[in-house]
This record gives sequence, C-alpha cells and structure tokens, in this order.
Amino acid sequence: GTQIGTTQVKADAWPALGGANVLLGWDNANSGRDCHGYMKSIRISNVARYTANFTAPSSDFVSDGSTVLLLNANGSEGQTTIVDESPSAHLAFLNNGAKITTTQLINGGSTIMMNI
Repeated sequence: GTQIGTTQVKADAWPALGGANVLLGWDNANSGRDCHGYMKSIRISNVARYTANFTAPSSDFVSDGSTVLLLNANGSEGQTTIVDESPSAHLAFLNNGAKITTTQLINGGSTIMMNI
C-alpha cells in the first residue's frame, strides 16, 4: 500500500474500554457515512505500524505486545461474533447487518461483510 498523509502517534488515543462500545464501519452520528465492503483483519495498536509505503499483508495479523485489539475474520458463514486475538481477548459483536462471510475470500480466508 501507499501511505497517504503523515504518521501520528497519540499514546492515549485508545483508553481502557471500561465497557464502552467501539463502532467499526458505522457512523452513529451521520447516516449515509457507513462502511460498505469487506475487511479481513482489524488491528488497533498503541504504536504506529506503517510509517512509509508498505506491502499489503498476505496472511492474518498476529498479536504482539503493541496490539490492543485484533479481529481476524476467521469464522463460519453468518457468524456475528469474533474473539479478539489480542491479550485483552474482548468479544466483538458484529451489528447493523455486518457478519462473517465465506463467499468473499481475502488471502484464502473468510471476511467481515460490512452493511452490504
């Protein structure tokens, strides 16, 4: 991929969840700005992972000491939960029509279908 813009690191940008919801692919304040598409892996880190042009990954992300949330879309058709593979081991719930699909494969594996 190609980096567009600049890299910014904000150490406190991802506070402890404390029961709060994180919405991925859905804008609660502005309908019509939702994500429509497919995602294979979602990783949130407490460090900048890419600071220049990079090669897109060809396999699932793996957790390390800087991983705060890691959702690899490995599951069964229609599944609406994903277990976080970071040390936090959150349980992620897919809502608003999002689900695991095995019909749109990325890197040979299932994906998250977002509001299609």
